[in-house]
Parts: sequence; C-alpha cells; structure tokens
Amino acid sequence: MILPTYEYPSRYQDFAPGTVIEHEQRRVITHMDNVLYARLSGHEHPFFFAYGARNEGRTPVNPFLVLGVVGGLAVRATSQSAIANLGWESISFPECAYVWDELRAVTEILDKRLSKKDASKGIIRIRTTGLNQDDRVVSIAVRSFMVNA
Repeated sequence: MILPTYEYPSRYQDFAPGTVIEHEQRRVITHMDNVLYARLSGHEHPFFFAYGARNEGRTPVNPFLVLGVVGGLAVRATSQSAIANLGWESISFPECAYVWDELRAVTEILDKRLSKKDASKGIIRIRTTGLNQDDRVVSIAVRSFMVNA
C-alpha cells in the first residue's frame, strides 16, 4: 500500500507493516547548507568544497548532511510521536548527492513488536530511502524507535 499522505501515526496500533509513505516535503541542498554543516559538525574534508571547483561545479554534499535531511523529512509522518530513538541498523549512500539536488524521502514500515520489557511500549522498524530529483537513491537507512502502545 503506497500512501502519498495519510494520518500521522501516534500510537503503536497506528503503524501497519508494509505501508509505504512518499513524504510530500522536499529540500534543496545549497552550498551554504554544506558549509554550515561542515562548520557545525567539524567534518571539514576538502572533498566537499574543492571538488566542485575542479569538476564543472558539481560539489558533493556531505553524506551525513544527506542522512540528516532525509531523516528529517520523514519524521513528521513516522516518528514524531516517538518516545525514544533506539538506533540505526544500517545506513548506506548508494550514490552521491550534490549541491542543488532536491531531496525527497520514501519510508516503508518494515515491522513492529511490543517491547519485551514493557508491554505498554512498542518498537517500530522503518527503512527510509532518500532520492534526488532524478530519482537516484542517495541514502538508505533502517532505524528503530519506540512509541506508546
């Protein structure tokens, strides 16, 4: 079941494994985003700045910035009601994102289960895929979070 929009889940029972959400919000990554992220995080590798000057202006975006933006695009429709972020199972960056790419997110609810320690809590596992304006996959992340049951 693919849903472009839907009621945002707030409790465990609202999450249906197999649901695919195409998040409406998109975000264009600017050169300043790349610079600010580098300064804030201390991740100032020259590849993300000098490379573009040597390669027809296509400056790569720091993949951790991509992860943060794509994950952020998915929060409202997935984990906005989470009471704990439990962890990231896997993260990959199949293709590079570049400055001026427009990123969007698609999330699949993979599975859910009640907490073994507290049955009033549930654990949701999702996969969020980041795509650019050409539908090239620039990030894939699987993560889990806890919600009230």
